Parts: sequence; structure tokens; C-alpha cells
Amino acid sequence: METEAQPAAPGPPDEGEATRPSRPRRRPAVGVAAALAAVACVAVGALVWRSTSSDPRPSGEVASEPGWALTFSDEFDGEQVDEAKWYVADERRGDEVESPKQSTCPREQNVSVTDGRLVMRTQRADGACAGGQAHSGAGLNTADRFEQAGGRFEVRARWTHPGNYLWGGFWTHGNTGPSWTRENPSEIDVFEYIGKDAEPNLSRFKPAIHYDYTCDGTCGVQSMAHQPYDVTEWHTYAVEWRPTEVADPTTMQIRFSLDDRLITVFDRDGAWRVEPDGRRVQEIEGGWENGAAPFPNPFGLDRPHRLVLSAWVGAPGVDPATVAAGFAPSGGEAALEVDHVRVYAWR
Repeated sequence: METEAQPAAPGPPDEGEATRPSRPRRRPAVGVAAALAAVACVAVGALVWRSTSSDPRPSGEVASEPGWALTFSDEFDGEQVDEAKWYVADERRGDEVESPKQSTCPREQNVSVTDGRLVMRTQRADGACAGGQAHSGAGLNTADRFEQAGGRFEVRARWTHPGNYLWGGFWTHGNTGPSWTRENPSEIDVFEYIGKDAEPNLSRFKPAIHYDYTCDGTCGVQSMAHQPYDVTEWHTYAVEWRPTEVADPTTMQIRFSLDDRLITVFDRDGAWRVEPDGRRVQEIEGGWENGAAPFPNPFGLDRPHRLVLSAWVGAPGVDPATVAAGFAPSGGEAALEVDHVRVYAWR
């Protein structure tokens, strides 16, 4: 990606590598002023680092490049979830999971922090769910704690098991405030993993955006399926949500990267798959459309997003009985482990 302060114009140039700064020397620190300025950011860009070892900790530490402000960071170095940063869902407080409501209930006891990692477990409920769901899972979000419009959203994570019917990951949504309706949602799936033993969606990480929850099929969503890979290894998933020209909101792009490499771009021209050699292949013609306002609605910089981490059991369009019969990870449970979550904004 571009390293200049002013990004290049949109389109399908030959670029397949995300920008990687020189190795920083210490953990990032979040300044109060930077956090308060997050929602007011007007331009954003890329900051990605590489680590392919089985240990979650990289050989170097990540810090903000000149021109970038770290606005949110959780390294999970404590002994429990930092409740100043995260709300932990629990059905006993009336909480529900975001999607497979008939298959999974959220339980706070499935969340822990150990050895510098957040652990979010999924398992058979054995009657523990008040709603009768067969499984319990875990969910965190930054409601009333942090939100940001535009920027770089990054997670380093792995699943302990590829797990049939595991469903979850790291995503953001702007589904609050007066402009939010089911016809006008705003969701970015930074790392959505659906574990399935058979097609469709065979154990794939799917970059996706959602902008209408009332549609069936592919209406209201654009997504890009990628070939299966080992989700039990540590990977860094990131999204850069930004206009390439600050003064022109129609140049808005949502760019997905995996371990330093740009893999998907959504823009006003459509959806692009980025090959390993940097070539862009157009998979969908035409950018996302929403009748509430012109492009880039609902992904304009007037729609701040909160952060969400989830670990559920279920699959799109699969009935709970089929899910219950197919979920059988070794040891009886599977977990999403998170090394860090970091958010940046241009300053």
C-alpha cells in the first residue's frame, strides 16, 4: 500500500503488499487526547507488521508510525478483562448473541485472560442456557467505551480448533444512533471465520461488509471468500477504512489485509480480489449501495463503529439441530484466542 501521507487515487493498481513500518521498540501507548480525537479523524491509512511464528508474541513490538495515533489498544497482559474497555455479554443480564441466537447463549464464565491472551470459549451448554440453546459462547464489545469512524482496525488471533460450526472473530459496527436502521446498518467483518466440514463456506475467513440487514441472499452484503488456511495458527487481520482523497468521500475504500498482504478491496467500483503478485481481479461490479444516502453511506466518516469480539457455535442458514449434531471439537470445547486488538487514526 501507499507510504505517502496523501494516498494514491482509487482503482486497480498493481499493489499487493500492505505498508509495514520499521520495527518499533516498545508496546503502543494510548494517549487520552488521541482517544478523544478518534471519532473526529478525517483520513486513515495502513500500519501492518509481520509475524509467522507459532508464539503469539512478535519479535518486535508495534507502535505508531509518524502521522498515526494509536487510539485504542488492549494487549491482554492483565489477569482479567479490562471492563473500562470491554463489556462482556451474559444471558443472565438479558444479552443475546449477534447472529446464531437459536444455537448459542453468551456466558461470562467462558471469558478469561491468561498468559497475555484473551480466551473466549465455546462448548456444549448441557442445560446451562436459559433459552434452551445447545451451546454457550462468549462475546465482548466496546459499547459506551470506544468507537471510531475510519482508521485501521487490527486483531491478532487464532482458533484452538478449526471446529465444525464455529462462528466468530473480530468485527466492527455502527449500528447505533439516529441514522441506524435495519435498512441502513454499517458492519465490517475484519475477521469472520465460519468452520464447516462441507461447502458452502468450507472453513474460510471471509472479508465482508454489511449495509442492509433486510435483504435475502447477496443483497445488502459484499464478501470475498478465500481458500482455506490454518486458523489454528496466529495471524494478523486488519482493515483500513479510508478515502484515498481526503476531500472526496466517493474515494472511500475498505481494504482487508492478512499477515501484511492486501487481499481484498471494496470501493465505489466494486469488490476486488488481490492476488499474491499484487494483481487485482474484480469479483463484483459496482460499489455497495444503500438508499438512505449516496455512496459511501453507510461507511462515511460520520458513522463511528464500536469493536466486537465473538465466539459462537452456528452457521448461516443451518438449523440448530444440525449444528448441535455437527459440533464436536476435541476435548469438547474450542476457543478463540486473541493476542491484541489495536486501532489507529490519522493525525
